Amino acid sequence: MDDKTKIVQAITTDLLDLMGVKGTISVAENEETIKVGIETEQSGALIGYHGEGLISLQLILNILVHKKTGSWQKVVVNVGDYREKREEYLKNLAQNAVLRVRESQRPFILNDLSSFERRIIHMVISEEKDVESVSEGEGRERKLVIRLRV
Repeated sequence: MDDKTKIVQAITTDLLDLMGVKGTISVAENEETIKVGIETEQSGALIGYHGEGLISLQLILNILVHKKTGSWQKVVVNVGDYREKREEYLKNLAQNAVLRVRESQRPFILNDLSSFERRIIHMVISEEKDVESVSEGEGRERKLVIRLRV
């Protein structure tokens, strides 16, 4: 385990202790990202509503790691297999939305998605020849619209 990995491990351990969450932490690093995996029976407390807690934890870790190391390297946090399950759910949602758009010939709107979630849906939709996806709005009002290509 190199120095940066040890720093991330220590910061994550301290954060979980402050939150009163017990679990095991794994840290893996490549050139682009540092991946932090957390296994705990209190996963709901970390993940939060639609992953908002997970996103917040990830943001805090990114800031603290940068302050400690002086360099930016993206930290990605996963609790259990939440990201994988959510990604699979979103892919199915996108495919179902494509079917609905084709059948109804009308746009399908998805609200309350994080940038991570919108990106997954955009990637699925980009494989379709007759349907497209666009993000509209700003901030909390941002929505993803799936529609027939013009």
